[in-house]
Parts: sequence; C-alpha cells; structure tokens
Amino acid sequence: MLRGGRPITGLAALTCVTTALCVVCAADHAWADRPARVTDWHAAAQALLPAALVEHAANAPGGDYAQDRGAPDVWEDDRRRDRFALDFEIADRVASAFAGNNHGVFAAGCELTVPGQETLRRLAELESHALLADEFAADEVLETSQALSSACDALVRAVREAGIDTSALAAAAAEEAAASWGLSAALPNRHMLANTRAAEAVASMASTAALGDTAQSLHSSGQQLDQQLALSAARIAWALRFRNPWYRGARYERSPLVEPEEDTRSPHEDWAALGLRTFLEELRDNADAGSAFAAVEPPFAEYRALRAALARYLEIEAGGGFPSMDGMRVHRSREDQRVPAIRRRLALEGLVTESPTPTVYDESLVEAVSEYQRLHQLEVDGDLGPATLRALAVPVERRIAEIWLAMGKWQMSRRAADPNGEFIWSNLPSYTAELWDNGARVHRWKVVVGRRNYSPGANANATPEMSAVLEYMVINPSWYVPDRIWRTTLHDRFQRRPELMREAGYEIVSGSGLDARVRQIPGPRNGLGRVKFMFPNRHAVFMHDTLGQHRFAQPRRAYSHGCLRAEDAIGLAKLFYQRDSGVSADEAARYIDDIVESEEERRVRLTRGVPVHLEYITVSVDENGQTQFFSDMYLSNERQLLWIERRRAALTE
Repeated sequence: MLRGGRPITGLAALTCVTTALCVVCAADHAWADRPARVTDWHAAAQALLPAALVEHAANAPGGDYAQDRGAPDVWEDDRRRDRFALDFEIADRVASAFAGNNHGVFAAGCELTVPGQETLRRLAELESHALLADEFAADEVLETSQALSSACDALVRAVREAGIDTSALAAAAAEEAAASWGLSAALPNRHMLANTRAAEAVASMASTAALGDTAQSLHSSGQQLDQQLALSAARIAWALRFRNPWYRGARYERSPLVEPEEDTRSPHEDWAALGLRTFLEELRDNADAGSAFAAVEPPFAEYRALRAALARYLEIEAGGGFPSMDGMRVHRSREDQRVPAIRRRLALEGLVTESPTPTVYDESLVEAVSEYQRLHQLEVDGDLGPATLRALAVPVERRIAEIWLAMGKWQMSRRAADPNGEFIWSNLPSYTAELWDNGARVHRWKVVVGRRNYSPGANANATPEMSAVLEYMVINPSWYVPDRIWRTTLHDRFQRRPELMREAGYEIVSGSGLDARVRQIPGPRNGLGRVKFMFPNRHAVFMHDTLGQHRFAQPRRAYSHGCLRAEDAIGLAKLFYQRDSGVSADEAARYIDDIVESEEERRVRLTRGVPVHLEYITVSVDENGQTQFFSDMYLSNERQLLWIERRRAALTE
C-alpha cells in the first residue's frame, strides 16, 4: 500500500482497531435512505468543460460583473457551470491546501475527524440553505462511507481470525498515525515503528493474505472518503460565498461618460481559490469546525430569517400542504362552508387561531385576511375577493421554491461588497430603498420603480439590477427627456395640444419632430421634482423626486420609465448632505431649502461616494417574523421557480 508515494504499514491501517473501532455514521443522515443515483460526474464535466472555462474567464477579476446572472434563459446553465468551474478550476487548490496532510484530515481509519463530522452534517442540511444534495455528490460520499464501514467491519473480523492482540499496538499506532497522517508533524521517527512488539504484529499480519487485502480496502476507502469530504466542504463554501463576485472585489458600474478608476488588482489573482484555501485551512486547524462553515454563510440577517421561514414551510409541506382554495368572494359576517378551510390555511402561517363560530367570516378572520393581504402586496380591505383567494390557492411547493430562489439571491447578493460600510440598498419588488451603515439600517423610504410593458420589447422600462456609486445630487434639476420617452409618450401628446408643452416648461433644445432634443426647465412642475440623485451607470438610471406622490399609497408601485422615484426626496437630500458634510440636521435643512427656494439648478457633490445596490428578491421576512411574498412584477422568476419545483419533486420520488 502507498501513502503519498511511500509504503504504508499495516499498523497505520489498523488505527481503527486500536482506537474505538468506530463506524462512519453517514448512513444515519436524512438523505441516507434515498435510492442511490449513479452520476457519471467526470464524463458530464468533460462535456461542459468549455462552458466552465468560459464562465471562469468571464468572472475573472477585472471582468464585467454587471451581467444579470439570474436571467431566466441562462440561470440553469449558470448553476451547472458554477459547479463544474469549482471542480476543474479549484479542485487542485483543495489538494494543495492539504499538501503533506492529504490523508486523515476528514476521515482517519474508521473514524471521521471533527472537520469530517461537520462536513457530513452540512451535507445533510443542504436543503436548509436551498441547495440540492445531488449537486454536491452527497450520495457519492454516502456510498464511500458505507464502503469504509464495511471495510472496517471486515478488518475487525480478519484481525480476530489472525489471533492478533491489538491492545499492544495502541501506543505505536497512535504515534504512527499522528506522524504519517499529518496530525502532528513534530513527532520523531515518523517513518519507523518505535515498538518491536508492534513490528512483530505487522509481520504477523503480512503473512495473512485476507488481512492484507482488507487493510488495503480500508485504506483506499478511507483515502477516497477523505478526499470526497474535502471537496464537499469546498463545494459548500463555494456555493454559499465564494461564487459571489462581490465577495471577490467585483467593480461597480459606471457611465461610459465617466472616466473609470484604475483597477490595480492583478488579473491573475484568483480570489475564489484564495478564499477557499483559507477556508479549508481553517476547517482543518480549527477544533470548532462549525465556526469555519458559519463564517462562509451569507452574513445577512435577512438570509437567516429566510432559513427559519423555509423550515416552517417545509413542515407545512410535510404535514400535507395547504388546504385547497376555490370559489369566488366570501362575504363578511356570513356563513360559508369554505371558512373552516380558509381559517386552517391562515392558521398554518400563524395569522389566526380557532374560532367558536368556524363557518362565519367573523372579525378575527377579517383581521387575519388583512394581514395576509399586507404580506402579499394586495389591497388591504379584509375582503376575501378573487385576488386574495388566488394568492391563498398558491400551493406550498411554490412558496418553498420562492423562498429557495430568494435564498439563492442572497447568496449572490451585491451587498456582500459592503458588509459593514455605508450603502443604499433597494429591493425592487418590495418598492422600498434603505440606507445602511455599520451593519444597521439608518433610514427606509418608499420608491416607485420601472413598469413592465405588456408588448413587444417587454421590460424596456424595467429597473435593472445593478450596483453603482452615488456621487452627487442635483437640486432644481433640468430634465433632458430621453429619446424613447419623447418618441413614444410626449411627442404625440404635444402635437395635439402644443399649449401643454409651454405650460409644463418644455423647450426644444435642438432638432425637430421625433428627432428633437427636448428639455424641461427646473421648477415646481418638473417631472424630476426638486432633486435627483446621480449614481452614473450604463443604464442611465438614477433616483429622483416626483410630482406623483399619490403613488406611494399603493401597495405595488411599478409606474416609472426605469428610474427610481423617491418618497420625501427633499428629506433624503438633507439626510445625505448632513451625513456627508458633518453639519447639524438644522444646518443641512437650511442649506438644501435655500437652494430649492432659489429655483436655480445646483449640483451638490458628495465628498465620499455612497454605494448603491439594486436587487430583485421576491420573498422577505418582516419585523414580526411573518414571511412576505412580493409580486414578481417583471415575470423574471418563473423559469427558475419551475426548475426548483421539478428538481425538488424528482428528489422525493
């Protein structure tokens, strides 16, 4: 037998006997009773190798990270490429991280070490992180652990049949295992047995063919399991953190009109591999291996809340799911045979308790329905109308898929670029934006986002997911009307009624007709309101004030041409100026108010830019622990959700 290119003694293979003769416990985990699925991993990987290399090149430092990695037409392929990019571009780093210690780190003899036990536990709970076990070769690890367990049992029988007294080997075996398997490189005589009686026992074993074969089988299975667990640990860390380019220094978007900052990073630096190497070394050396895994989980409270929500919905699924919902409106204060099912449905989500009048749509049920409507961005009226009944009829499997997708997006969140710094974050489906600093939310406000077009060229007005830097504010801004808006919206309106153009303060700067360049002068009727917030980017998206304040009272606010419209934009301008300049709140308010009253266009540059992250996550958990399901307003999640539902269903067949 060989270990690292040199002979391995039978004594090292017998470490299992001289320790506790412990059997690997993988079979006790939840996924152990699943039918084994044979996956030709390497053949499939070779077929996708060109795509893996393309993905690796696209995500190398200095590449364009602005691409929408969650686009429906590439999402499933992205997941495959991420998986194989890990195996082919980083697997060698796994080996180098354990150079000289490439055996006995995760599995030693018949036992799992602390890192091995923790890795196995993490494989068993992949579902709680919205990860699929078959994408992490969990079944292959299980099969190897079962083979190792069988080899251990066979070795014990062979030792007994050979009549070997293993008690005399304990000290020498422990010393050799420590020296040869990297558990303590400082021990002397690491290549030799320090005990004559142990040497005699090894000679005795060598004369027993069956014992030698069994020891060889044990060593092979142990080495294979050790390597599999190492790669499994790396895959988990990759999925939870290192595939996210924002952990690796992805660059913010900038407008082509703005001179880009010099990128001083070396294009050859592999941030993902370096991070994985550190993770594996910490996992190897840390007595509390769980802390190494915890460190690579997404560090967001929202992610942890979604994990808790997922556990609740998985319990609902295990209990038979939601009661079926059908029919039309249910009227208040009336008896209806559907009320018990509706009450049970809402009780599963913790919104209502049992009632002494179960068939009456009473006030307690009205309150529960009102809360349900709030959580699902419905009109809050307490009535069980068609829209509310349709939402109640969504099966629990779809809700679980929505939570999975949301967790996956948090694993890739752009907020990873600024974990403790100051930044603005807007989750577009929630129609809100937030200012964060030092890990705490400072301020929250409502926004209006881009609307969806139900026509060819759909989503032309959709607000994109992106990251940029807020650099300056413009008080009393002019609005240079984008050509698309002029041609599709304003031109025909002003052709019919030219007086409207003058009254609203529009003027033609150059050109004529559909090719005119049009500006709206600053003032109280300007479409951008009194202030705009500029974070230069290739989409020409910014945030601004609005005349349509009534929109902020609506639960769903997708009405703009792509920019964000902010509630209380003047208040935001005062807040940003105060934080940037360090003056008092009163001084900041007077400064901004004086500029507004002057009605002169003025640029206020922020001395330190504030990162801005726009993301698209359709599930959240509110301050009361209730799960909120937002509208997929751009209909961009459907393919991913169907994929998740199909894969989850296939794993339970």
